[in-house]
Amino acid sequence: MPSLQRIFTLTKKDIKLSLRDKSVIFWAIIFPIILVILTAFIWVPSPTQVILKAGVYNADNGNLSQVFISALNASKLFKVKGFSNSKIMVSELSNGSLDAAFYIPEDFTRNATIGFPTFIKAYVFYRDPSTASMYRSVVEGFLSSFAREFAIRRAEIAIKYIELYSINVGGPYSKYFNVSMIKYWVMGLANPINTSVEVVKPKNLVTRADVLGFMVISVIGIEALFSGISVGAAAVVEEKKKGTLHRLLASPITPLELLAGKTLSCLAVITLSAIATVAVGLGVGARIHFNILNPACWLAILHLGLAAIFFIGLGLIVSITAKTSRAAGAITMAIAFPYMFTSGMWWPPPEMLPEPLKTFALVNPVTAAVDTARKVLGYGLGIEAVLPKTPVVALAAVTIFALGILVYKVVILSLIHISEPT
Repeated sequence: MPSLQRIFTLTKKDIKLSLRDKSVIFWAIIFPIILVILTAFIWVPSPTQVILKAGVYNADNGNLSQVFISALNASKLFKVKGFSNSKIMVSELSNGSLDAAFYIPEDFTRNATIGFPTFIKAYVFYRDPSTASMYRSVVEGFLSSFAREFAIRRAEIAIKYIELYSINVGGPYSKYFNVSMIKYWVMGLANPINTSVEVVKPKNLVTRADVLGFMVISVIGIEALFSGISVGAAAVVEEKKKGTLHRLLASPITPLELLAGKTLSCLAVITLSAIATVAVGLGVGARIHFNILNPACWLAILHLGLAAIFFIGLGLIVSITAKTSRAAGAITMAIAFPYMFTSGMWWPPPEMLPEPLKTFALVNPVTAAVDTARKVLGYGLGIEAVLPKTPVVALAAVTIFALGILVYKVVILSLIHISEPT
């Protein structure tokens, strides 16, 4: 029968040793804090309005070109600079002084007024693929909106002329002349399809603080990943390196008690890391939806704990290949870093992953554990978001940890057998 007193003594010992280890302090405290800060200021930045430096060359002398320039200024998307020479404008665009440029041709107003086709030439500076794509989207969005509004205004002018001259319609077909019908027809030419786009957000996902809170819970999941596998993979070799393994096993302490102490100490370090992560997250503006009376919140925390147990078990399973503490560290990095980016626990989300990684992420019980926790604690969703996944998450954690225990026993017995005198 395992002794709780011995287990807690081992737990206390491991916690003290862990907190003295600089590498443990880095991975348990500093690493998640760095992730939270990077998340706050790079991946989930404060909302900002994109303002492009735009040049305009106007070769037209009419008033409609001025309407276009006024629309540029009114959009608040552009900081407009006028040019009297198109070559100078294109030169400044080419050297990066401008983000975008617009060329208004001669006779723009004349052609637009009498109903002839006309054009506006736009240029976008290619600084890098991501900014070029963003700049192009801003410019095309503005031009599309302006062209649609311009077509409607021109149709309204045409309708005024139709109304003015409709009284002079004569001949055998005059009785079929219907001004209202022609109005609709002309407006249909200008704007054949009325479209609208509405962004629908989850009820509780309304601010940057909620998104950042979601990512803070992701960081806790990542910490469980690294710490869990690291502790599991080094569960035996660390004691062997310190020369304490045989002394511990020669004492009344059993291998299972030793493993229980290491597991509890790992969970304690992850808890300390989670507290530090949440504190820093709150400091940079995250919102954590935790209510002590809400059972969904406690289930979410349980899911994070089960994820940690899963990873400890996974570390125990791979520990059979770790002969030294350095090898255990290498195994941890080899598993944890790819897992972080391919499981949907961090970034990108499962839906954005290519097949078959997408399938792996969507069926992965640990991803489900972290995802449900961040939906509850980050987005404020209810128990319906976490409860259906709990049996699967618990079964996966227990199964992998049980397999880890079997491997752990094999590793312990092999070390004892090797060290016995022949």
